Amino acid sequence: QSIIVESNMGLLSEIENNKVTSLHLTDMPKKSFEGAKVEDFCTALEKNTSITTVHMKDDFLACLRGDQRSQVVKAVGKLPAVTEIYFGGSLLLAPDLTSVVETAKTLKVLHLHDVCLQGAPELCKDFEKALSAHSALKEFDMKDCMTANASVDLEAVVAAGKKSSCGGGVDPAVITPGAATAGTA
Repeated sequence: QSIIVESNMGLLSEIENNKVTSLHLTDMPKKSFEGAKVEDFCTALEKNTSITTVHMKDDFLACLRGDQRSQVVKAVGKLPAVTEIYFGGSLLLAPDLTSVVETAKTLKVLHLHDVCLQGAPELCKDFEKALSAHSALKEFDMKDCMTANASVDLEAVVAAGKKSSCGGGVDPAVITPGAATAGTA
């Protein structure tokens, strides 16, 4: 069952009770959470074993405080059945994305659209290494992304997604040349 959330009553209960397989969150968190705390949402995700696809973008991610966004992104990576993750329209910390890639062993698809990747060059290198080492990842897409640190080579992150590891890796045809743009925010 797919639930596209704009202002869905009972969202946390639906997640906790494994009634959701595809989670699409685009509205402001306080509408999505019905007044619950971000911690409650993360707790609901921890109890879920049915979600395979997550789309989080636009106002949902952008309106979270940085620490809350980190909690949510990491919680998504811990979903045991997750195979597809789509993040967009937000600032995301490289260590949080590294955590997602290292933790989500069943992850096959990772799309980052209109994301500002934050972190020192060495933290972005860790994200690159995680992408290169992930054995199940088949599709990696970065479009209209930028970095918050001019010293970070975003093209290297994209290239890491092309590398194969243990028969896995990313289909290079999915990464459009020039789709990732390095710059400063």
